[in-house]
Amino acid sequence: MAKRTKVGKLGPCTCSKFEVGITVDGPDGSEPDVTIETTGCEKQTPRLFAQGHDARLVSFLVRAELDGKEVRYGRGEGTVITSDAVTALKPISEALAVKAAAMLAKAQERAAKKTASKKAEPTPEPQPEPKAAPGNPHGHGQRIKVGRWVYPATVMPQGSAVYHTPKGERRVAEAGKWSLVEEGK
Repeated sequence: MAKRTKVGKLGPCTCSKFEVGITVDGPDGSEPDVTIETTGCEKQTPRLFAQGHDARLVSFLVRAELDGKEVRYGRGEGTVITSDAVTALKPISEALAVKAAAMLAKAQERAAKKTASKKAEPTPEPQPEPKAAPGNPHGHGQRIKVGRWVYPATVMPQGSAVYHTPKGERRVAEAGKWSLVEEGK
């Protein structure tokens, strides 16, 4: 059986002391516009964090850093401002700072993979026009049935047919996998 902890003096959850925001110079340059977000936590706890709020705080700060927002800890005169989630968490817990660093590394890795995959998408190369099949000197204007769908297609000399799906994907139907649709049907 787990050992019971004594109920101590209740205090606010530590995650409620953090806020993130963006400070932008005002229109006339004198009064800055500050947009602030908090975790919205109002829990009272005898511990440093309410249950699960340490993880909640880490993800809140990592998201803020990825969005380019400032992180503020404390209220009033003792407010510490940083743009780094890891630096903001170090005074609270070294373990939470390590967790935040790992989450940031993973998020940055995902973002790098996403941009790399967008760059790596090959541009479709223009395909040479297929030769016309016997009986159709131009090879175009024929309609084939693949499964239950009918497509405009080009019939190749070796018996295959080239067609495009409604999404624009180029497909090749092998000989015997399609049938020619007669005009007027």
